[in-house]
Amino acid sequence: LSALAWLENRDGRLETVVSYGGLKNQPFQINLPAGDRRLMEAFYRETALELREKQTDAKNPGRQAIQLFPIAVGGEIRSALVAANKIADETEKHHISRFCQSIASELEILRLRRDLSRRNWFEQAVRKFNEGLKNVDAEDFWTNLLQICAELMQAERASLLIY
Repeated sequence: LSALAWLENRDGRLETVVSYGGLKNQPFQINLPAGDRRLMEAFYRETALELREKQTDAKNPGRQAIQLFPIAVGGEIRSALVAANKIADETEKHHISRFCQSIASELEILRLRRDLSRRNWFEQAVRKFNEGLKNVDAEDFWTNLLQICAELMQAERASLLIY
């Protein structure tokens, strides 16, 4: 496969995260909600959903088609693999779909770990911010507040504009 893209479910829409080969730097949009029944049907049938580009010119009927392999976790489409190559062999589509299904749980584990790490970092930042505020005296309130914020944001420098 020489033209691939990876899509992620963001707010119910499949959005391109990364593309490779013939799809790299080629803008395309999938106007299909992540909850569309056709995606789940393709997932359960272990095949691809073929999508064609809209026909904009009646004189040029050759529309480009892509193969979309949905990846579901817990009955919800989380991501999808897009291949712009023509895949005529149903066995090959089946193998690609099975591959996508086999990596779904590992991808979900990585996503959950990332979310947990972010929440943990946020919790520590709030705790540190609260502890810093306890030790602030009225004289250096703004200076100390700015230092705490700069530390939390891992910034070398910070400034505060007060209106």
